[in-house]
Amino acid sequence: RLEECYWTYTFTPVFDEAGAIPGVLVVCHETTAGVLAERRRKTLDRLGDRMQGCRTFDQVWEQARLAASRCPDIRAIRIGEAQAGDGVAPSVRIEAEGLNLAASLVLQFDISPDLPYDLLYRQFLEQFTRVVGGACMRIEREAAEAIATAERNRLVLEVAQHLGESTVR
Repeated sequence: RLEECYWTYTFTPVFDEAGAIPGVLVVCHETTAGVLAERRRKTLDRLGDRMQGCRTFDQVWEQARLAASRCPDIRAIRIGEAQAGDGVAPSVRIEAEGLNLAASLVLQFDISPDLPYDLLYRQFLEQFTRVVGGACMRIEREAAEAIATAERNRLVLEVAQHLGESTVR
């Protein structure tokens, strides 16, 4: 099985007593964890920025899919109950309720088969779900506030009209 890996190489000349270079010392260091962490951080940053401008659930979903499509760690994302993926990529289901979010959101991710599904991968998908769930909760809160404001204004107007009618009598 192929696996996505990243390495940093350092090449240092090896000098002999005469000052010639008969060889090269090659030192390598695996940097996969750092590369993945930076890539995932950038994905979450972009997702958070995109969610700020969303005013509807459709916009949230559109921006979540766009952010996921630009991250090699996520092959596909679906909302709602379990659905069949492409059959090639492993699938992971994350529920917002399990993340202490009030939003009733379930995201199903098809993830890269070229990376091990470990704790850091799961935490990335959970954070992605938190950001999307947070945007949904914000939209729900703003809608509830708008309804409450409209109702308060209606009641104030109704009371003012009632008071105006009683002073006329």
